[in-house]
Amino acid sequence: MPRRRTLFGQSVDRSIFVAYFLGGIVPLLGFALLADRVIPSLADRAEQWALGATIAGTGLLSLASFLALRHIVTSTLEKMDDDNHRLATLIGFARELSSAPHAHVVAESTAGWAIRVAHGEAAWLFVRHDLDKPFECWASRGDLAASWLEANGEEWLEYVDHAARDGEGLVVQASTDTDLSLVVAPLGGDALPEGALVVASRARPFRTSEIDALATLAGLGGVALANVESDDVQRNFYSHMTELVVAALDTHIQYRRGHASRVAETAHLVGRAMGLDERALHDLHFAALLHDVGMLRIPPEHQKDPKHFRKHTLVGHRMLSRIRAWEGAAPIVLQHHERIDGAGYPDGAVGDDICLGARILAVCDTWDAMRCDDWNRAALTPEAALAELEANAGTQFDPDVVRAFRGLVEQDEI
Repeated sequence: MPRRRTLFGQSVDRSIFVAYFLGGIVPLLGFALLADRVIPSLADRAEQWALGATIAGTGLLSLASFLALRHIVTSTLEKMDDDNHRLATLIGFARELSSAPHAHVVAESTAGWAIRVAHGEAAWLFVRHDLDKPFECWASRGDLAASWLEANGEEWLEYVDHAARDGEGLVVQASTDTDLSLVVAPLGGDALPEGALVVASRARPFRTSEIDALATLAGLGGVALANVESDDVQRNFYSHMTELVVAALDTHIQYRRGHASRVAETAHLVGRAMGLDERALHDLHFAALLHDVGMLRIPPEHQKDPKHFRKHTLVGHRMLSRIRAWEGAAPIVLQHHERIDGAGYPDGAVGDDICLGARILAVCDTWDAMRCDDWNRAALTPEAALAELEANAGTQFDPDVVRAFRGLVEQDEI
């Protein structure tokens, strides 16, 4: 189905017709009117035919020139439209890559956008992390992708190996109606993983502009893969670091063993029930795990002394705010002992001046503390602990958080 002409193309087409009409048709009409008066006055019939033929020939040449010009302009505009379409596709691809959370999402996105940018029928992304291991197909798109790969996979993997090793693309253009046109474009980036994007089309050769666009797309996809995998490594590192810190806290505050993990689980449930987005839930989760991290700086003999104990929120905030992966959790840790009525610490913040994450954490932290044996009292029953939370709603705790918490308790989720 031919692509619909753009408004700009339609405007140019009209302008060409108007210019032709004024510069070609109008003068010819003038010549025709003049000839209508002059030709009968010519005595020689041959001269009459010659003048008529000259006017007719001029008209035909003018029409041919108009059609040729219109064809050239139309072809140029179509090429511009195609280039703009590919540019818009590449921009859309780059925008999608910026929010891709995992490597396989990047791979699927790359294969899908490759079909759009080059009007291909199928696309595959082959990747490997180890130079001594074979390439794996991380993503495929297109109705015929599976059958074409099964029939040609062995040969194509040789193309992929060549493209990935030498950093140069490969193009195979169809010579018959049954052949496949193929573009193999290496992924961008100098580090592992390495691989190539393969795009196929049946019986239609790829244009140079499409090949160039696929090379750009593969380059972007390769860089995005490397970045995402680097982020995964960093996330794993900080996850393990968090586990180590939580284990250290359990050792340092022995009467609270397992407290941080339980609070994190409960806080996540309450946060989701209150409509927090994924980023806010992420920050709340790490804040709950590390809310007492400041206690590591307080010697065990001073942990029960309010003068020393109350410093742990400031110390924890200072520790977390310096680390990028945990900086979003730092404000929650700072405020998790604030009270709605302003009687909390360290700043005496009131109401909505306390961030929602801290208001959620305050309820979940207190719940777990009441439900466990402490150094100075026995654990409360669920009913007694919930009654205590409700009794302090509006003074110590946010009533909305307590209400959401009670709903989860009644649903047996807590």
